[in-house]
Amino acid sequence: MAGAGAGTSKVAIARPASAAELELVAPGAYTACVVALPVEVTGQAQQYLDAHGAKLAAVCQPVTVAPSPASQSISIPVVVPDMIK
Repeated sequence: MAGAGAGTSKVAIARPASAAELELVAPGAYTACVVALPVEVTGQAQQYLDAHGAKLAAVCQPVTVAPSPASQSISIPVVVPDMIK
């Protein structure tokens, strides 16, 4: 997907009860994926993902980005996992 050109691959981090925001996404069909982190992970998300990412579930769903409006939203329900030690 990233090889398809600008606006076709994005990464965003969202805190609990907030939304991730992606800008300049080209209209079209995509697969949106979420990897939920335990609530105890604060400020060290990348380190936690490096150590335990292979054990965390990714939840994906197809989405379509329309040409307008400029701001669009999707919701992907996830189960917040327990902390891996």
